[in-house]
Amino acid sequence: MTGIDGESNCLGAVEKAVVVLREIAASASPVSLATLARRASLPKTTVHRLLRTLEAQGVVQRTDAGYEMRENLFTSNRQAPSDLTLRDSVLPAMLTLYNRTRLLVQLMVLDGDRVRCVEQFDGTPNRIGMRAPRGTTWLARSTAAGRVLLARQDSSAELEQARLAGIALDRGATHPEATTVALLVTGPGGMHAAVSVTGPHDAVVRTDLRAALATVAGPLRQRAEDRQIARLRSA
Repeated sequence: MTGIDGESNCLGAVEKAVVVLREIAASASPVSLATLARRASLPKTTVHRLLRTLEAQGVVQRTDAGYEMRENLFTSNRQAPSDLTLRDSVLPAMLTLYNRTRLLVQLMVLDGDRVRCVEQFDGTPNRIGMRAPRGTTWLARSTAAGRVLLARQDSSAELEQARLAGIALDRGATHPEATTVALLVTGPGGMHAAVSVTGPHDAVVRTDLRAALATVAGPLRQRAEDRQIARLRSA
């Protein structure tokens, strides 16, 4: 299905996945399939399908007692608690992008003069083999994600376009034979990160992909502004 109906179905699946993720994240112990279906008010078959996708993407893991978030994976890859908070905030937007594009979607943060992958969803492992382990770093200045992050603190002319647009593009910097477009986003506490989409050049430079990025970034920026207003009111 394509067009408006297809996009509506896609967003519906994302919303259901987010509901399931929130139930798992809120639990101090693994949650069974039956319990998740009951709490989310969704059919068991739907929840099972969502869990299979989330498990394949490395977001959740299955244990004898049920499903849990794969926090052990993140901490083993040098993830700080702030990274986990940021990841949880941006995860719904990343799921939306992944379901719309079926390309590699990554969340990147600055780590000194490098940019580090905090989370990713990969829809193209067999086409280009782009997926890198979480925690992988690249020289920030050479990547689209790094440039949109550096542009906030660097007034050099080479970063002017990224600074003005809040978006940057690179070809082959993080993944050979692939193009990446990255957008600056703001998480809880004013934390800044970049959400990037990587894939074949023709797929990444499509106008509708840029529009999808902008649509996803809007709610993230609005939530950041709402948090800032709330802090000012409580001061």
